[in-house]
Amino acid sequence: MDSKEELKLLLSNYKGILNKEMLEYLNAIIELEFSALKEKLSDVDQKSLSELEIYKKAFIYNVCTRAYSLVKKEIQDLEFYCYSETAKGFIRLEDENVDLFKFNFAYLNATLYQNIESREKRELEIKRLRESIQELNNRKNPHLIPNAFGENLYYGLALVYDKDREREIRDYEYVIEQLALRNDGLTDNERRKIEVTNTCLEILMKDYDLKEEDFIRARSINSFMEESYYCPQNKILNFSIERRYL
Repeated sequence: MDSKEELKLLLSNYKGILNKEMLEYLNAIIELEFSALKEKLSDVDQKSLSELEIYKKAFIYNVCTRAYSLVKKEIQDLEFYCYSETAKGFIRLEDENVDLFKFNFAYLNATLYQNIESREKRELEIKRLRESIQELNNRKNPHLIPNAFGENLYYGLALVYDKDREREIRDYEYVIEQLALRNDGLTDNERRKIEVTNTCLEILMKDYDLKEEDFIRARSINSFMEESYYCPQNKILNFSIERRYL
């Protein structure tokens, strides 16, 4: 990502090429006076600018720097990573990173993250996993080969199939155990996930003039613990919210 000084120098090359309104707009987004995601120009000027190198670089600088600066004020342990046309903000919790926001400028995508506690979702997920375990237990091994005495022989693919099934059942049982533990109260890390993702979401939604009702559920994931939403409005970037229940 280019620095503010580099962008100012690049902008000076466009004097006498762009009109006054465009130059003032580009200078304003470099100075972070407002979010570049807020439409301040006419459709014609916006389209014209979108083809220019200075606009693309200033846009990335504005979106990334504003997101980092605004969120950092409230979440001091925010970490920020930016490489080429990808950027993301996150915090570290022991052995895991908690994503707060992510931008992919190559595909014009922006993802915000939210964690929410929901006992109802936990119970639905536990029920789904138990049904999955029952289905796995009832499923016949398609690779069994009976011998002359009618006994099933376990070797080759039959053995691999059963080992894979047992591993999948153990994985489901572990998730059920972890979900059930949350009914006795969330851990400090889980509460922190909820706090920081909701704080960040509120800050950036406000800066981008987005509201909860602007988003539509995008797809059905085979889990009650995750939901994805997208914003059909034209906000230059395609916004989505990845919601996870704890």
